[in-house]
Amino acid sequence: ETDGYSVLDHIEALERHVGPGLFPAILANTNQSGPLPGHLQWVRVDPPVNGSRRMLAADVSHAKYPWRHDSAKLAGVLMQLLSEYTSTGVARLRKGRGPLNHEWHE
Repeated sequence: ETDGYSVLDHIEALERHVGPGLFPAILANTNQSGPLPGHLQWVRVDPPVNGSRRMLAADVSHAKYPWRHDSAKLAGVLMQLLSEYTSTGVARLRKGRGPLNHEWHE
């Protein structure tokens, strides 16, 4: 049902079922290198259009199993996001600046 969906297509499909605004921010994997098992395909990461969504793009894939998330990488990005949403991090986000070493798309 979701073959060929981009990250944003997946989000929009979920929101059609539960209503808009479910996700205040989206984290998308940017590392789409390495072989995938035959039945899997990479999910396209398109930047949001017209500032409609906040998307953070970062490498969170596992080196040996690139179709899986690397728990240490993912935890690092999530902890960095958490710090961005606290104290001075909130001001950075309001100015359109994302976590260091990662790219925000608006």
